[in-house]
Amino acid sequence: LIATIAGITTMIPQGLALMTTISFAVAALTLGSKKVLIQEQPAVEILARVDTVCLDKTGTLTEGVMQFSSAKALAATDHGWKLVLGHIGADPNANTTAVALREPFPQSPPLPQTDAIAFASERRWSAFAFGNIQDTQASAGAWVLGAPEALIDALSVDTDARAELHESAKRLSSSGKRTMLLAHSTTPSRSASTTHPWFGEHAVLPGDLYPAAVVTFEEKVRDDARETLEYFQQQGVELKVISGDSPHTVAAVARQIGWEHPDSGYDACNLPDNIEDMAAVMQEHSVFGRVSPDQKEQMVKALQHRERVVAMTGDGVNDALAVKTADLGIAMGDAAAATKAVSRLVLLDSKFSRLPSVLAEGRKVIANMERLAHLFLAKTAYAFLFVLLFSLLAWQYPALPRQMSTADFLFIGLASFILALMPNPRRYVAGFLSRALKFALPTGVMLVAALWGINWYARVWAGDFSGVLPYASEDPGAPLVMEQLQTATFITLTLAGLWLLNVISRPLNWQKIGMLIALHIIFILVLVVPLSQWYHHFILPPTPIIIAAVGIAALGALGIEVIHRIHDARMGLAPDDPRPKG
Repeated sequence: LIATIAGITTMIPQGLALMTTISFAVAALTLGSKKVLIQEQPAVEILARVDTVCLDKTGTLTEGVMQFSSAKALAATDHGWKLVLGHIGADPNANTTAVALREPFPQSPPLPQTDAIAFASERRWSAFAFGNIQDTQASAGAWVLGAPEALIDALSVDTDARAELHESAKRLSSSGKRTMLLAHSTTPSRSASTTHPWFGEHAVLPGDLYPAAVVTFEEKVRDDARETLEYFQQQGVELKVISGDSPHTVAAVARQIGWEHPDSGYDACNLPDNIEDMAAVMQEHSVFGRVSPDQKEQMVKALQHRERVVAMTGDGVNDALAVKTADLGIAMGDAAAATKAVSRLVLLDSKFSRLPSVLAEGRKVIANMERLAHLFLAKTAYAFLFVLLFSLLAWQYPALPRQMSTADFLFIGLASFILALMPNPRRYVAGFLSRALKFALPTGVMLVAALWGINWYARVWAGDFSGVLPYASEDPGAPLVMEQLQTATFITLTLAGLWLLNVISRPLNWQKIGMLIALHIIFILVLVVPLSQWYHHFILPPTPIIIAAVGIAALGALGIEVIHRIHDARMGLAPDDPRPKG
């Protein structure tokens, strides 16, 4: 019964579940100390698998604070466009772009607004209607402020003027500035709505629309953006910048942060609807502009269609759909409530530079868990084969539960806790279970071969082939007793197991070397301290058996080393290199 318990309990990798839980919990605490809130525990595991990061320009690459740059009149006569810009900036519901107009264009005097159409990403313009304006130079009618590409083709000007405006807007956008066009019409806009002609999703641009001024804004690029992008590129993570701004503006910002060879920007207006075609475009280009909220979501799905593991960052309501759809949604701390609610991670201080530590922590947890899985599954493999082999040979199981528990503690239990919390830069590679089994099974066979070897040698030396040796309490004068065989088995198993731990711990550093030395010292103390001998029922065997136990353990260690090197070669790893080449 005791031997059965010893064999069965050894088969169970009970520590693996515990260490996984502890690692995930520690990762959550570590990221929390770095101002990163984990809202869903599986996010830690997904962190390691992310191979594509989609970035929203505003608030991620830039600080999200818009600053006024310049304004240039386009009309021959001044229709009071400065007063209109001042009115737009003074609107209590103004967005970040409109707020930047308050300082250069103070509102004085107030204009009699009759209707308004709020800015929408789908339209890319907002509009205001004014009645008769007395004692001001601002003309009555409709004033529209929006993206040049959304307004120029609707202007009542000739073809040459439109081409010139397009070229001018492209030139300004290519300098990294957000460019807006202010246009005026004396014909108010009308929509399908009968109650609120200026509101509703069917609002249309007014007729007789003429350009009044072109306004440019600047965003400050985050100081840490360059370093963060370089880290992702070094780690083999592909980056996609997705923004509602002009693709020329987005590409210019990418160049400002030192992104090597960014393309000129892809206009999302040309994105195909078919997901396969969209995935092909996503693979070819990295910078996208004029992207609508629905398109952001579809772009994430297109990447996932190509089996990419996608992280999406965002801060606005327009990013909520894409953040929710992504494998890992990341919201800024100052993001809209809806975006934070659907995200799995929140960067509490809204610092883009937190992302490298987030990725590194996820990779550390998963890489360490795979390392420990190799160790625990190798234990399960040898324990099962050990019991099976000795049952077929009709040999008594040469270990007690307390002896096997101590052996597990020496080369698995204590070490697994330390290794689970150590840094590990290895990149995630798919096929975790397959790799673990390909290493654990042959390693288990090698350990069992070593255990069989010492037991076979001990029986040959003792001249006993019955499979059952006497206990010391029954026959003290016997040349070899069961406690001595159990001690020899413990020596062989623990020494070979410590070499397995050595292999699993690579690449070695001073911390890991110190851990291995300490475990070997504890191993010797377990064997020689009288109290430990009494507790474990250890009796040191004769010197030839001890030498044989150490020698067979060395042969087992050699076999484990060969298995390790073959395993790494199949994975595409150089010896002791933690980073897969593939």
